Amino acid sequence: MDSRGSTARRVHALVALPPPINGQSTANSFLVGALDNDARLSVSLLDTGPGQLRRGPRYHWTRVRRVGRALVHIALRARRGDAVYFVLESGLGRIYNVFIAVAARLVGCQPVLHHHTAAHVLHQDPFFAGFCRLLGAKSSHVVLSAQMSAQLLGRYSLPGAVRTLHNAALISAPASLERPQRRGPVRLGFLSNLSDEKGLDVCLSTFRLLRAEGIEAILSLAGPAADPSAEVTISNAAKEFGDRLEVLGPVAGANKQAFLLSTDIFLFPSRYRYEAQPLVVLEAMAHGCIPVVSHAGFTAELLGDGSPPATSLDSFPEIALEICRAIMNSGQTLHTMSAAARSRYIELRDLSERELDLFIDDFAQGRTRAPPANLAARTFAINSGDLGR
Repeated sequence: MDSRGSTARRVHALVALPPPINGQSTANSFLVGALDNDARLSVSLLDTGPGQLRRGPRYHWTRVRRVGRALVHIALRARRGDAVYFVLESGLGRIYNVFIAVAARLVGCQPVLHHHTAAHVLHQDPFFAGFCRLLGAKSSHVVLSAQMSAQLLGRYSLPGAVRTLHNAALISAPASLERPQRRGPVRLGFLSNLSDEKGLDVCLSTFRLLRAEGIEAILSLAGPAADPSAEVTISNAAKEFGDRLEVLGPVAGANKQAFLLSTDIFLFPSRYRYEAQPLVVLEAMAHGCIPVVSHAGFTAELLGDGSPPATSLDSFPEIALEICRAIMNSGQTLHTMSAAARSRYIELRDLSERELDLFIDDFAQGRTRAPPANLAARTFAINSGDLGR
């Protein structure tokens, strides 16, 4: 990050960066880069992430060390009027948020908190209610949708302003869509840090049902196993399904794009309690995959006209079976549903790009205000499904 001189507003970004690669670290990388690309801002970046996926002594020590270094940076380098940008943690990680907020307030900085988690929005959280008061009236909250904003404001008395910034502009997506002509089995895909929490077990149960019902299908699992239990589950599934199950491991770049372009139906049966607006579902839609998703966080808001509605985990396999049958009965079904998913992504991306411009302007001008009423209304319409469902 470069210095832009005394006229540039200083931003101290205390965020987790890859590795590990997940939705939050990917979003963090993009947003910090977008801020740093604006000549009106001078960004200092401090990585507060664990550096690895699996938890253990090294994971926690890395986090403590990195957050401690970031706090020292704020104490020695930040000055009144600077912005301190950080992300709301989940679980015990919120303790780090408290230390960052206290450091920012003591120096006289503006705390800017990005909400990439949804548990505190969907249910009342006394800890977060107290944390809001700690952040102070000059703070700014960044949420992922107008519905998320409405629920947050309905549950808590926020002394600071709330800005909406959808995730759709934060992903890598093809400028135009050219999917290969489908021949042979229906191809299902699941991409995540593979665990039952993210829906690995439901994906395998779904595939088991499809095979029992005589559906010719292939399931591809992409991403690292999140823990030893997931490794055992995947190993057993490989023995059960043979060459009809593809275990790809972590994918990135061209390999990730090839995986998504070859996937007809993207499965995302997450039960992760902190799920908010998963980037991977947006990526799948951007590549023309038909999304079949669970009611996790605000995932249902991503879907538009022509996509299957979000479903419970109990009904998830049957929904996937219904779509597979429709694809096998009509060659046009896949094309129509794929085009609808891509169209919905483009609609959300256009909204997100406008919101991103306002987000960067807020930093550059030191604003702590809510978005303009007309943009907020359009955002709510899109995210509530009034445009496209």
